[in-house]
Amino acid sequence: MTETTVLEDSNQQKHQGAEAASKAERKEATWAQAGMFGLLMALVASLFISAFLWPMTTATPKDIDLGIAGPAEATAGIEQVLATNGKDTFNVTNYENAEAATDAIKAREVSGAVVVSADGIQVLTASAGNAQASQLLTQMASGIQTQMQQAGQNVPVAVEDVVPAGSTGAAANFTILPALIAGLTGSVVAFLLVQRPSRRIATLLVASVGAGLLGALLVGPAFNVLPGNYWMMALAIGTGAMAVGSFISGLGALLGAPGLGLGALTIVLFGNPWGGMMMPSEFLPTPWSTIGSFMPNGAIINLMKSIGFFPEASTGREWLILLVWIAVGLTMLAAGSYLHHRKNLVDGAQQA
Repeated sequence: MTETTVLEDSNQQKHQGAEAASKAERKEATWAQAGMFGLLMALVASLFISAFLWPMTTATPKDIDLGIAGPAEATAGIEQVLATNGKDTFNVTNYENAEAATDAIKAREVSGAVVVSADGIQVLTASAGNAQASQLLTQMASGIQTQMQQAGQNVPVAVEDVVPAGSTGAAANFTILPALIAGLTGSVVAFLLVQRPSRRIATLLVASVGAGLLGALLVGPAFNVLPGNYWMMALAIGTGAMAVGSFISGLGALLGAPGLGLGALTIVLFGNPWGGMMMPSEFLPTPWSTIGSFMPNGAIINLMKSIGFFPEASTGREWLILLVWIAVGLTMLAAGSYLHHRKNLVDGAQQA
């Protein structure tokens, strides 16, 4: 090896070393960049806090479905009392008798009812379905009692919880967690570790089935949060996990890592607070309550409550919402994978 060759090799190594050092310098964040990253994280944290506190601090009851049963003259007086509390607070439906009103509550057609009879006034609630509405109706019963006494009428007013939530019912909204966590983690794992679309779907399916079987065991027999049918709860949790996971994976397939993050933020940052996890839709401002009701989060919560506490209630709407989210997510996953495959073919042809 000649001296010239040695010098050339030495210069090349120096050049490569300098280039590597230059790249390392470019990758190293400056003080300003480090500060900006910290500021960005603080803004993200503030966004999360605002997303959850806004629905809770602006909650105003409206359009609560309420049944009324009893003689026409008596129910007209009750409707007038309800109107004084806010004309948009209740959507009133009249029923023939107390039994019909109770059946409507158990079918989740109304959130509660006021029954007028010769024995007095009975306010029926269902804390298992809507704890906030039940509290409002209980307060309303006290208001009716006061107005009756002021009018010189000694009419007894009683409150009965037709479908009670029980000692663990306050945790009913958190039965979404098995579906939510399995959907989020399953989509991330499928995006990072699995390449083929069919295998990504397999990962999501296994995560969803596992979440359904284990989640139903936890919220049912293990902690007794919901008393419903185990297999129906497992199916609901599994379907919910698949809806969340396929949507996030679909956005990831279309947009890459930014799409994955956007999908997760959509579910957590928007779906949880506006889908009814913190407050029921009747207490949320429009149009967010309407939009949030079509999120998978709210569909899962309502479905689980119906299975657990209201077996007579119709659940077709919730199942349909979840299936639509699954279909949209799988369609995006297939489209994103196809576009990525086409791009690889074009890049390969250009390099050849």
